[in-house]
Amino acid sequence: MKHTTKGVARTSPDTTPQMIGLRLPPAEMAQVRELAAADERTLAQFARICFRLGLEQMRQGKKE
Repeated sequence: MKHTTKGVARTSPDTTPQMIGLRLPPAEMAQVRELAAADERTLAQFARICFRLGLEQMRQGKKE
């Protein structure tokens, strides 16, 4: 019987994206779903765009 072994990573750990969890209240999740659908994006794509926009605002000192 042959055993399947774990494959060798093809990318270095430095280039592998890291995942984070994001918990949202139901009302906010509904808004995210609605806006993502309107923009024809997945929830992950939409959340990443929102994160990038918020990060840029934080860098500019515009904490709203």
